[in-house]
Amino acid sequence: MVFPPFPLPALRPGRRLARRYRLLRFLGQGHHGQVVLAVDETSGQHVAIKAGRGYALRHEGQILAQLSHALIPRLLDHYQAHGHHFLVMEAIDGVSLIHLLGQLGRGPQRQVVALVVADQLLGVLAYLHQRQIAHGDVTPANVLLGRDGYCRLIDFSTALPVHDQASVMFAALRLYGTPGYLAPECSEGALPAPPGDLFGLGATLYHVLLDEAPFWIAQVRRLPQYRHSQLGELGSLVMPLLHPHPSQRLTQVEAQRRVCRLRFHLHSVVARQLASKDTPPLVAAALRTWLRPSPRPVFSPGS
Repeated sequence: MVFPPFPLPALRPGRRLARRYRLLRFLGQGHHGQVVLAVDETSGQHVAIKAGRGYALRHEGQILAQLSHALIPRLLDHYQAHGHHFLVMEAIDGVSLIHLLGQLGRGPQRQVVALVVADQLLGVLAYLHQRQIAHGDVTPANVLLGRDGYCRLIDFSTALPVHDQASVMFAALRLYGTPGYLAPECSEGALPAPPGDLFGLGATLYHVLLDEAPFWIAQVRRLPQYRHSQLGELGSLVMPLLHPHPSQRLTQVEAQRRVCRLRFHLHSVVARQLASKDTPPLVAAALRTWLRPSPRPVFSPGS
């Protein structure tokens, strides 16, 4: 969910933070803070710095500090200054899916992008859910496609430990989730949980395939069934992920099995898109990475 920018005078381009981070440019606005690109002058490394007020950003830092996965940005530093909390994370060279959609053609190109995104994000979600953490806001805006061909899941400001009583108190103090991608049970007050993340993945794939979010806020439980035929072969994955009842929603394991079957059935389509001159460079990089003989270790829950 994107909110209007709020003033953070500490984030002016050219300014230094913590005597080492020189701010370069504004990157975006998250749930609870703004994000800027900076350079760490001690190492020369580019970093993304997220700054905001209140408990939420400190909570996000605590969540990120627990995680170590190739497709989740690493937390490099965190501190408090000028009345703000600052999270310093690895910078990802790429763009969000929401910005990539305008470059995609119809039909097969969207099918193969959705398939790659599904495969990689299912690995990230498996990693999080095994650690009893729900992301809470899986949307195209929170998925970055890097120039190295891998998708990253970003913005953990809504992430919560599952079955943690402290989460109940924390969630009561803030907004979480993005309308249009939020599972029905969450829109009705339930806390983020693994089935809700899988619903968010389904909604994200739907958006990639049809170039629109699947739901209006008041229509979360009434997805038009005629859309199934327009989703092509990925309809067998997307529609069960969007089931309104979490107990009947596609599970993580079954979703991965369906992706494996689709990978086999659509292999020739992927190869044709990779060879096409009309395929955007970022998408071509993702397809080349995905077609490598042994990509599994990158996406495994234990990575």
